[in-house]
Amino acid sequence: MLRRAAPWDEGGALDRERARALELELRHLDLPCLLLWGAEDDTLPLALGEELREKLPRAELLVLEGCKHSPQVERPAA
Repeated sequence: MLRRAAPWDEGGALDRERARALELELRHLDLPCLLLWGAEDDTLPLALGEELREKLPRAELLVLEGCKHSPQVERPAA
């Protein structure tokens, strides 16, 4: 999933220039966005979720305690 969500170069590294362009484009979205984040995510740290919440104008960050990277699997009822 992560490979599809971010722009990667042919060598398998994050293409920072394209990632920055995508970030700038997403800032202009005027849609509500719910970010579900596991408090103990060891793949993408919570700080990244907090940063996304700040950058997306209508984002809400819901942090799920006792979850790692897949809250939809670990706590689907939440």
